[in-house]
Amino acid sequence: MRKASWSAPATLAAQTAQAMRNVGLALAAAGAGFADVVKITTYVVNYQPEQRAIIGQARAPFFAGGPPPASTLLGVAALALPEWLVEIEAIAVVG
Repeated sequence: MRKASWSAPATLAAQTAQAMRNVGLALAAAGAGFADVVKITTYVVNYQPEQRAIIGQARAPFFAGGPPPASTLLGVAALALPEWLVEIEAIAVVG
């Protein structure tokens, strides 16, 4: 079996946008969209306060249709893979 080849984008902005696209795929699979997200949690490796603006700008287009959901941003020492800079989880309510 051949191992899949994938490399994470190099910048925090690019990884944040990709993580949000991935969240969008998961939402769509559940019959939901970004408008259904009520809480989002962002984990950032070695977080620095100036990174908040970078993350916010990368996330903003995904919530352009309305107000953003409640949000938590956490700095962490590491994620599952060393090249990952950010991980995003979302809670959506579909009713």
